[in-house]
Amino acid sequence: MSAPPSKRYALLYPFKPGRAEDVDELFRGGGDPPPQAGGATRLLSTTVFRKGDTVVRVFEIAGDLDEAIEHMARAAELSDMGKSLGDRLDDSVDLTTSEGIRAFFHGQLMEIVVDRSGPPHGVGGPPPGGPPQGAA
Repeated sequence: MSAPPSKRYALLYPFKPGRAEDVDELFRGGGDPPPQAGGATRLLSTTVFRKGDTVVRVFEIAGDLDEAIEHMARAAELSDMGKSLGDRLDDSVDLTTSEGIRAFFHGQLMEIVVDRSGPPHGVGGPPPGGPPQGAA
């Protein structure tokens, strides 16, 4: 039986102006979905970035996105993350309820589409049209 294909996603946390820096420590302290939370879906990696008033959690899973969202919702329900983020987020979703958590994930989640057919133009290969004239 082969492993399920992996996919990468970005989850956006849009904060009210000036409020994202307040939660740096919260994101540093965890809040990752459990890597072995039951079912067939597995968390392979997760990274958090912040630029201005937006925090982005990039994660890669092997398995089903809906199952991963359930894992994240359960993890959020067991922590106080929803309560800690609630009044700081620029989003009207109630992150203290499982329905609100699921709505937030569905509304703020995007799939990262990667072309794995080769390196981007200008990276790791000769320029289009071949090497420059006179190059050996």
